[in-house]
Amino acid sequence: MKFHNFKPKRSSATNRHLSTTGKKIKLHINDFISGWAKEFEIEQEGFSFSKWRKFFVSLTPTAFCCQLHYWHSSSLVVLLLILSIILATKVHLQVKKESLLVITSLGMQLTTTFMTGRQNSQFIQRHKIKDVVINEGITMHQVFYYLAVLLQSETSVEVLPLFQNSLPRCDCLQKIYEEIQLTLFENS
Repeated sequence: MKFHNFKPKRSSATNRHLSTTGKKIKLHINDFISGWAKEFEIEQEGFSFSKWRKFFVSLTPTAFCCQLHYWHSSSLVVLLLILSIILATKVHLQVKKESLLVITSLGMQLTTTFMTGRQNSQFIQRHKIKDVVINEGITMHQVFYYLAVLLQSETSVEVLPLFQNSLPRCDCLQKIYEEIQLTLFENS
């Protein structure tokens, strides 16, 4: 189900934030149909080809210093082939944008757009949504916050994290959380 065909009546200004990893992200909040639907888009920085270029430029003199091209020309070709496959895989899996479309009476749709243009979408029906919360994640080295949807099933409550790839910081999550609460729960 795609709901991106209707135009927003107004769109808020782009807000710049940081992710929990320190990357720059942009938050766009689009308001549709007098607050009955809102879309939250988080865009990440594009893939950095300059880092890969620097890596290849530094790898080339090292390979020539070791005279790898004289000893094992086939191993140099294999090494470049492996690096090219890694680069292609990284570009294919790199997330460009995550968006969450919230419609008061229907539910919400989470869409992940990759650098190659590929999209994954997941729709959550309104009657399955119990609540939306800002949750705390704890690892060995850090504490971070994430936005999650509590899904009501027949036997238990499931937690579905949102914006898993962009991981916005708490200030950005609070803004999104407040808008979702207004759209999803107060308009119904």
